[in-house]
Order: sequence, then structure tokens, then C-alpha cells
Amino acid sequence: MKFMTMTRTEISSLLPGARLARDVCDAKGLKLIPAETELTQALIDKLGSRGVRYVHVYDEAVSNDHARDESMARIRDVLDSRFRKVQENQVMQQLKEILLDFHEGRV
Repeated sequence: MKFMTMTRTEISSLLPGARLARDVCDAKGLKLIPAETELTQALIDKLGSRGVRYVHVYDEAVSNDHARDESMARIRDVLDSRFRKVQENQVMQQLKEILLDFHEGRV
């Protein structure tokens, strides 16, 4: 099973060939480039000229379940830490579960 992770990457660090994991939108919400687009130097330059500072790109595919499990364990730890103070708040706990579902690809 292939497991793709994504990284928030500064425009200045991008290399041609990187593939977008999320749509890139400007400050007004206008979609500039759709997810799954393979970036060229021209597209990277365009993003920089439009004031985009970061994009989400896919990391290399990880083909083993162990790496996926480690990644999800880190995500769970971060969410547990961030939601610790609101454990009694049912709405916040539902939000935490939605975030977990998103990272596990169920949403």
C-alpha cells in the first residue's frame, strides 16, 4: 500500500517536478493552480510573483505500513497535546476526531 505524505514548503525551496498536494489559492481565495499539478519552474515563478509563500507538496511515496503508522502516531500525539485543555468539550473532541479522520484519509 502506498502512503503519500505532504509537506508545507516555502516557494523558494521548491524544485520543478514537485507535485501539489492541495490547490493553491491567492489571498482572495481564487484558485491559481489545482492539486495534483506537477510544478515547472515557470509555475513556481508565477506563484512567487503572486505573493504565494508556501504550498503543500507530496513527499516521496512511502510503501510500508510501518512508516504510515509512525506518521499517524506523531499526528495523534500532536492532536492529543493541542486538545488536552478541552477534553471536556464535546464539540472540540468531535473536531479532533474529524482531524484524525482527515489525516487517515477517511474524509
